[in-house]
Amino acid sequence: MLNKNRSSLITFLSGLAGGICLSLVIGIVLLYSHAQQTHLTNSIPIAQATNIFQAFPPEPIPTQTDLLDEAESALNSGQPEKVRELLYPMIEGWTSNDARIRGYRLLAEAELAQGHAQLAVPYLEKLYFYQPTAENLFFLATIYDTGGDIKNALIKYQELAKWENLPQGIDIEFISMRIYHISRALGTAVPTLTPLP
Repeated sequence: MLNKNRSSLITFLSGLAGGICLSLVIGIVLLYSHAQQTHLTNSIPIAQATNIFQAFPPEPIPTQTDLLDEAESALNSGQPEKVRELLYPMIEGWTSNDARIRGYRLLAEAELAQGHAQLAVPYLEKLYFYQPTAENLFFLATIYDTGGDIKNALIKYQELAKWENLPQGIDIEFISMRIYHISRALGTAVPTLTPLP
């Protein structure tokens, strides 16, 4: 009888262990299934949100050429204040000398269009730094002169008078006359300038 009870107990324990194992397996499967549904439910709004953003792609970042073209168009259409708004925040970070040259010229012309000769000078200085031509030096000298900074105008006119073979658009007689008049106004000796060989 003891063997029979023992065998009944073993059968009972085996059944109990099998039931517990089966319950655990079913519980794990149910938890995994629930986790998958939760993941899918949470990912649907993210996917929908992603699709919403794809419907409105980000605007392309304008290139330097685009900005320069837009600034030139604004200047030509009588909106010089827009030129500074477009170019000033970015021009210092540009690596292309050609873009900087065009940008500083546009900034200077925009200030001049608004009657700000003195505010155009820093842009012209940078223009001349990146493109040291007689035309840019003449432009700088005359803007110093127009803005009332005759000391710097004299320096630039004197530097220009030393250039040999000035382009046809630059009148050496005008430069000599301005050197003479500014020197007299400042009370300095009027220099005798001859072009360098």
